[in-house]
Amino acid sequence: MGGKENGVAVQATGGRILYALPGVRVYWDRASFALGYKKPVWTRLNESELQQGAEGKERYRILFNASYPF
Repeated sequence: MGGKENGVAVQATGGRILYALPGVRVYWDRASFALGYKKPVWTRLNESELQQGAEGKERYRILFNASYPF
């Protein structure tokens, strides 16, 4: 069993994941923009065959971030 919810054991929860996240960040004036490629390189999920979510089961994710402090 993975974890507990309201004191009751639930399946296919949790585990361990290691991600690689190469990317770039660009600064323009006070603004900042980032683009990255997030890929799970090692996973040890509880009840992996029952996992339904994307966390750790996806092939990759593309991430984008923009920030402007004021």
